[in-house]
Amino acid sequence: MKEIIANPRFFILGAFENNELCAVSSFDFKCGKLIGQSCLPTYCTIENTAEIGFTMVKSNFKGRGIMKSLIKQLENSAALFNKKYLFGKVHVDNIASYKSFISCGFDEFSRYEKTVTRTEFEKFLISGLLLPATCAKAQETLKRNRGDISVQYAILIKNYNNN
Repeated sequence: MKEIIANPRFFILGAFENNELCAVSSFDFKCGKLIGQSCLPTYCTIENTAEIGFTMVKSNFKGRGIMKSLIKQLENSAALFNKKYLFGKVHVDNIASYKSFISCGFDEFSRYEKTVTRTEFEKFLISGLLLPATCAKAQETLKRNRGDISVQYAILIKNYNNN
């Protein structure tokens, strides 16, 4: 996380309650590896698009609308960086995150599949960011897969200048 904070390619917001970090979200100005791939429209370029990345809400703070608030704050900040399009990459099983993007006016553009190593998957599982039901699903996934794990994502996009 410290490397991400120090990297100028990211713009990061945190949400706090009583000095406790309860959620974090960011812009990724280089949009990861997705720009130029078929999972994004061709009019999205590094110059005009930012990815809303690694939005995470600690499990004991979920259900309070914090993610929606962070998405809206990032959307309001996009003009400062001359960005016209915003997109989010959401794990298809993460229904709460998907609904947060949809309620903020994003539309699903595409889906794509990514392979993560078992070690990466296990680290995320013990991160403390998942709800108990999500942890149970992840444990089932680990039991079914001995090696790397295929994860499916939805790409949600918004032209925030048209609202």
